[in-house]
Amino acid sequence: MSKSSKKNQDAPQDEQAAEISEATEATEVQQEVEEVVEDFKDKYLRTLAEFENMRKRGERERISARKYALEGLMRDLLPVLDSLEFAASAQGDADAIREGIEIALAGALRVLQSHGLETIVSHGEVFDPRVHEAIGMVPHDELEAGRVAVEHRKGYQLADRVLRPSQVHIVIAPEAADSAQNDANSTDSDREEP
Repeated sequence: MSKSSKKNQDAPQDEQAAEISEATEATEVQQEVEEVVEDFKDKYLRTLAEFENMRKRGERERISARKYALEGLMRDLLPVLDSLEFAASAQGDADAIREGIEIALAGALRVLQSHGLETIVSHGEVFDPRVHEAIGMVPHDELEAGRVAVEHRKGYQLADRVLRPSQVHIVIAPEAADSAQNDANSTDSDREEP
């Protein structure tokens, strides 16, 4: 056999070996890619599961917090209830009953203030529609018009939120009070004439 014919026989074998080598490399690369994909898929599924567990845990905590949000306040008000029950069961002496109710009232106010409740100061203050509810107008000798003369029901706020506005009578200017009185008198006299 000549060198050229041996070369010709070796050429197909070299080509076959190269193809096998390339196929092997491609298979190895494909396996590596599949491993990386599986690794990312596994990490994704784990992260998704962790996220879902965190969401469920957060939901349980939110429900629990809402359910027991007032627990501290309720526990603090129990002695006030005890005082009221004691005052309600007291017999005879009106002064003792009144004293028991005043003690319970002071205790309730102290508990609510410790939880952030604030009483809205009204008497003598300038009328503020954000914290006051005007239910009438009255003349007053010592206070100027537009100020609160009488507080009928206390108002309360929690932090910066008004829970209940104070119901108040506002001071009216003396001339406006006279005019209102004259209008009321003339309306009454109009009704009396048949």
